Amino acid sequence: MNRRKKVNRKSGRTGFTLVEMAVAMTILAIAAAGGLAAINRSKESDNIRITRERMDTILKMLDRYYLKYGHLPCPANPTVVPTDPTFGRWYGTGVGVCDNLLLHSANTYMGAVPTGPLGLEPDYLLDGWKRMIGYAVDQSMTNTGGTAHIAIQNGAGASVILKPDATPDLAAVAIVSYGKNGWGAYRFKGARILTDPVSGRSAAQRTMENYNAAVDGGTTFVSGDIFRQLDLREAAGGNPAGTTTDQVFDDILAWRTRDQLVNATHH
Repeated sequence: MNRRKKVNRKSGRTGFTLVEMAVAMTILAIAAAGGLAAINRSKESDNIRITRERMDTILKMLDRYYLKYGHLPCPANPTVVPTDPTFGRWYGTGVGVCDNLLLHSANTYMGAVPTGPLGLEPDYLLDGWKRMIGYAVDQSMTNTGGTAHIAIQNGAGASVILKPDATPDLAAVAIVSYGKNGWGAYRFKGARILTDPVSGRSAAQRTMENYNAAVDGGTTFVSGDIFRQLDLREAAGGNPAGTTTDQVFDDILAWRTRDQLVNATHH
């Protein structure tokens, strides 16, 4: 009688060792982090693009308004909620009479973009980060025959606006987005960001953004190269603490001089 021999075969199971699984998970984590960083960079670029496009449109509508009326509108009240009847509207009692709540200095009113008088949708109150765009207008330019007093400087304190003879010029109106960190901006429902959102910054490093946040009460605003600053911040590892002022300044500024407004009426 033939007996069949039972052969115990060891199954050759295939699988991952713990070390292999750890390596694979590390690779996946690195890939995911890289993908997230790319998404964040893309989102940041979109926010900047949206902001610049809206600010360009606001300037064009200011040109049209000046062409029609010969003066600029008062700012809107940035502290009211969307259901308030004054939301996005001229905040004052008449031509050249803006509400003193908006008085930023002896020569300047500052608040939100007056989208109503400019014929713009409420979206144009906000930048790409969903915060209100600041609107500063020379007090005399809210009446006919006004002059300009708003200085636009770079980080070194030199005038950004020059006349044909290369002497410094002044702006009649300036609009500012407070960038990703939002220092100085009003949120959509009125609360203002006045606690520095950038951890570890010194007072000296806040100087450039202090001007645009209107905490110094002057008539000077600071403009810079937002794209260069984003590159610098990324090179610093994404943490601006301990870096130079240029690396943490992320405001976006645009303006019109009186001559630009007058010349726009002739085109």
